[in-house]
Amino acid sequence: AAWAGGVTALAAPFVLFWYVSGRPDFPALLFGLLGIRTIAHSRRPGWRTGVAAGIWCAMGFLIKQSMVAAPLAIAGYLALRRWYRPLGGFVLAAGATAGMVVAYLLLRGEPVLRDMLLMRHAPAAVRPAIAVVSNALAGGLGLLVVAGGAAGAAMALRGKNSRLLLVAMYAALAALVAMLTLPQVGSNVNYLLEPWMGASALMACALGPAAATWRGIGQPLQGGALVVLIALVGHGWEAIRRVPGPPAYRYQRLAGLRILSTDPTFTVRGRDPELLDPYLADLLENRAGWSAAGVAAEIKQQRFDVIFLTEKGGRISTWHGAPRLSPELAKQVQRFYRPLCRTARVLVMTPKGRPEGF
Repeated sequence: AAWAGGVTALAAPFVLFWYVSGRPDFPALLFGLLGIRTIAHSRRPGWRTGVAAGIWCAMGFLIKQSMVAAPLAIAGYLALRRWYRPLGGFVLAAGATAGMVVAYLLLRGEPVLRDMLLMRHAPAAVRPAIAVVSNALAGGLGLLVVAGGAAGAAMALRGKNSRLLLVAMYAALAALVAMLTLPQVGSNVNYLLEPWMGASALMACALGPAAATWRGIGQPLQGGALVVLIALVGHGWEAIRRVPGPPAYRYQRLAGLRILSTDPTFTVRGRDPELLDPYLADLLENRAGWSAAGVAAEIKQQRFDVIFLTEKGGRISTWHGAPRLSPELAKQVQRFYRPLCRTARVLVMTPKGRPEGF
């Protein structure tokens, strides 16, 4: 059951893609799950157990501030069980760990609190959120995980296993956080990673008691069920295998160049990467009073050796209706750079007045 839950959790295409692309979501998710395991592993957690879980959860929160389902579930579970001593240790350790890191960054002059709250400026967009959920559940595996998670949650509510209740609380809170955060234009499938993992864990818990029924349904039905499960898991892995990955040598020519791009895949290959998320910069410029004057000045001075602009239909591409590059910066690019070449989705531009190429 545990192996089935783990394999299913990692088989979804969006999970594999987000993992191999090196995003911070998985380290944050790992620390939250370590906090859940620390509490669930103890029949009656003590003060030290609460402290250890608090440190794990604080580290996850510091990496990604939306990862609050695990600490909320642990605090609620300990309060529900009236285990106030480990609850005190958990709250104290989580608050102290996060507070010390934030205080250190503030003393260094880092605008850490402002950065943590950046996405409050993102406008709401319900239709893209529905599309994100629909894409994540596509292929059948998502529906299987949702159904298995619901079965595990039902067992947690009916049964006497309080540790299963902790997992159910975590999955439910993760789903709630996802629903609250998905309706903003910057959301993507990574917002579903935590509820997906919680539902997969609940599904694994539900598979254990189902083993007796499994043994009684006969070999033909068992074989059919296994074929369906293997097909769903294989579909996820095959979808990832088909994603084209450019050979590393294609990027070697960009080393040492100053690059501006709406796709960070290009930007990080160059020297001194800047404006790694032009989409977020556009939101801040329009809604939070942030000024792109510094970047505009660099464009005017032709500090960038090459510019890559992702396009759709001959225009700079958008994400959920928001442009990936602000109109002001796009105007400066058109004024001081000229097209070098164009593919189906990328326009390459180099400085005017310089020899073509880079």
